[in-house]
Amino acid sequence: MNEHLKKLLEAVSVYESMARKEFIERIHGLKFDLNKETEFSATTGLLARQLTLAVELSRGLTFWTSHIAPIIHRCMIDVTISLEWIFQNISENSKKYIEYGLGQMKLMIEHRKMQLLEDNIKEEDDPVLQNYISFLNSQRAEILTEVNVGSWSGKSTRAIAEEANAIDLYNYAFTPFSNCVHSMWPHVSVYNLTRTNNPLHKYTFLPIAPLLPIDPQQMLLAAKYLDRSFKEFDKFYSLSIKEPSSYQWLVDEFEKISNQLD
Repeated sequence: MNEHLKKLLEAVSVYESMARKEFIERIHGLKFDLNKETEFSATTGLLARQLTLAVELSRGLTFWTSHIAPIIHRCMIDVTISLEWIFQNISENSKKYIEYGLGQMKLMIEHRKMQLLEDNIKEEDDPVLQNYISFLNSQRAEILTEVNVGSWSGKSTRAIAEEANAIDLYNYAFTPFSNCVHSMWPHVSVYNLTRTNNPLHKYTFLPIAPLLPIDPQQMLLAAKYLDRSFKEFDKFYSLSIKEPSSYQWLVDEFEKISNQLD
C-alpha cells in the first residue's frame, strides 16, 4: 500500500470515530418524551442513517469515484430533504414517514405470500415471511396497517425540498446524482461510452467500463451532507455540541495529505 492511501485510511478512521462521537453527544443531549416517540424515532433514525451512509463510504476508498459515490450521495440527499421537511411540522410529518414505512412492510408481506403460493410453500414454513409479520406486528397490528402506494409525504421530492428550503440541493445535487442511481443517459454517456475517432463508423459510441482513480472530494461531499444534517438537528432541538466537527477536521486533514503530495 502506498503512503498516500495509508494516510487516507488513517484519516477516515479518525473521521469515523469523531463522527460517531458527535452523533452520540446529540442523542444524549435530547430530552426524551414518551408522548413524542414517533417524532424521536423518525428524526434520530434518519440522523443515524445519515451517519451510517457517510461512515460506510469512508470505509470503501474504491467507491470514491463517479461510478459509485453519487449513489451514496443521492441517498444522503434523500435523508437531508426528508429530515428537514419533517422538521417543518414534526408531529404530522414524522407520523406520515413512519406510517408509510409500515404500509410498505405490509405490502412486502403480501408480495411474499403471493410468491409462496406460486411456489407451493406454506406461509408458516417460511421464516422470512414470519419475521416480516412479527416485525410489523411489533409496531402495529398488520390488519390495522394501511398501504399507501404514493410517496410517503404525499408530495414530490421537489415539492418537499421547496418547503424545506432545500431546493438548491435538489436542483444541483439530487437531480444530477439521480442520473447515476437510475443509470440515465447523462451519466452513462459520460462514464460508460466513448466515441470512436473513425469517421467511417460515424463517430459512434462504444461501451467502456473505465477504472477511475479515487477522488477524496467524493468523501468530503458525504461528510458535508452529514455535517449539514447535524447542524439542522442542532438547530431544531436547540443543542450545543462540544465535540469538534468531524467534517472540518476531515477537510483540514485531506488538505494536509494533498499538500504532502505536491
